[in-house]
Amino acid sequence: TPTDQTETTPTETTDLTTEAAETEAETTDQTTEAAETEAETTDQTTEAAETEAETTDQTTEAAETEAETIDQTTEAAETEAETIDLEEMAADATTPETRAVRTTTTSLLRETSKSLRTKMKSIYGISK
Repeated sequence: TPTDQTETTPTETTDLTTEAAETEAETTDQTTEAAETEAETTDQTTEAAETEAETTDQTTEAAETEAETIDQTTEAAETEAETIDLEEMAADATTPETRAVRTTTTSLLRETSKSLRTKMKSIYGISK
């Protein structure tokens, strides 16, 4: 019985080997391209995350600045209120009744001080 045997010549074997090597090279190129694409995607994801972090930092800074502005505005309002209170007290202090009380109090303090000095001098011999 005749046997069907396919014989390949050395040239055909070389061609097949070359073709296999070229296919392997193409597969390697495609794998390399896929890896580069993956690396670019990772870089872009990292950049997006960094941009998001920067945006968050800027938002936080803006909120802190806003809080500081509110604090300063509150302090200014409190200072204004204190100024108004002092102005009102100063206005009250100039009434005739207040002047009369102040004059009487001052006179009493002077008399008391004078009396204490006299007693100290007589008891301790102090002349101040």
